[in-house]
Amino acid sequence: MKVLYIIVAILILLLMITIHEFGHYLAGKILGFKIDEFSIGFGPKLFSKKKKNGEVFSIRLLPLGGYCAFAGETDEEAILAPEKMNGKKGEGGENGQNGQNAEVFDLSDADANGTDVRPIESGDSGGNAPTNEVPQDGRIESNGESKVRQDGRVEAIDESETRPAKKFNEQPPWKRIIVLMAGGVFNLLSAVVFSILFIAVAGSSTPTIEKVYDSVPEQSGYVCNLMAGDTIVSIDGTKIDFYHTIQKALEGKTEGDTIQMVVLRDGKEVRITTCLRRYVVENADPQVGMGVGLKYEKASVGEAFLYCVPYTAELSWVILGTFGKLIIGQVPLNQVSGTIGTINQIADLGMQNGLYFLVLLPLIAANLGIFNLFPIPALDGSKVVFTIIEWIRGKPINQKVESMIHFVGLIVLLGFVVILDLVNLIMGAL
Repeated sequence: MKVLYIIVAILILLLMITIHEFGHYLAGKILGFKIDEFSIGFGPKLFSKKKKNGEVFSIRLLPLGGYCAFAGETDEEAILAPEKMNGKKGEGGENGQNGQNAEVFDLSDADANGTDVRPIESGDSGGNAPTNEVPQDGRIESNGESKVRQDGRVEAIDESETRPAKKFNEQPPWKRIIVLMAGGVFNLLSAVVFSILFIAVAGSSTPTIEKVYDSVPEQSGYVCNLMAGDTIVSIDGTKIDFYHTIQKALEGKTEGDTIQMVVLRDGKEVRITTCLRRYVVENADPQVGMGVGLKYEKASVGEAFLYCVPYTAELSWVILGTFGKLIIGQVPLNQVSGTIGTINQIADLGMQNGLYFLVLLPLIAANLGIFNLFPIPALDGSKVVFTIIEWIRGKPINQKVESMIHFVGLIVLLGFVVILDLVNLIMGAL
């Protein structure tokens, strides 16, 4: 049974990664970047479709990743999908005369209407063929002015078909920064959308007292002013709702502290003074609090839209705080999970209650978005830093050096993830 929940957990992670890469893709399309491939997953291809503009959409074997490969971004392309680098010639004016690459079209692959002419190779053709004649070998070269269709008619060619597209690193720095940050931004935007879904479907609001618990024996003389059926409106002047929870209102308070409350009782607001106390819960050790059991009503759609942004912001702040504590050693490694551990935790929570999936969606989305914007080699944040440095100094950093830094960073990150999973596995076995 758990296998099904593991599959759902993998699909959730894959969705987050796809959203991230789609952010890069959409920003690149809007800003005029040449995109080689948009892939869901890593490794060998399971499915692939090539568009007329040369973009390849593919699904690959390993579902724990994905990428949007821009032409000439870095040498990481050769690592992610080495097969697409084979036979890659003439980009960026490296071949051909004056940086203009003639394209050779194979008419044998034209469709039945003769409208699809497929480029089969690039490079210096050694001279342009006449634009109104078909060579004896059945192929025709395009010089950016016209091309001959299979039916023998001459058709004008859009200059964009023959004009060399700029490589990623040849684009202006500001464009590259936008494209690099778009992935993380899309994850954060999706976290807001997922927060709306969570708050509207699984979220809670309007706490109502369901039961008042007895005090511990030594406090038997304490009388609680709260009653079953009271709806808590505010605590110490703070209105209680989905975002401003009772837990937040009681933060920093200890046993014996006085609390000013407003509750809704029989349709009327009643002001009550009470205090935090130790109370007895069935089959549990004594706890400190208001000594009440609560039930919650579902949040409205209006509340979902009202609180989705602050809720996402709070999640993001908690994530940043957790990373900071991890760096300074306040959070031990066994409390942080790698990929396998994360999938296992998502599956376990899903088995307890399917609604936990809705809780995890905004959390994972915000986590992925923030983490990728960190200036760690191989992550988008690091590439933004390199681009800013290039912008300031007026010339690019050696691409081989930058690619090597990102490659080493990628290996270190993967190693760190493996270590996290091993630590959790060992600690769980002890």
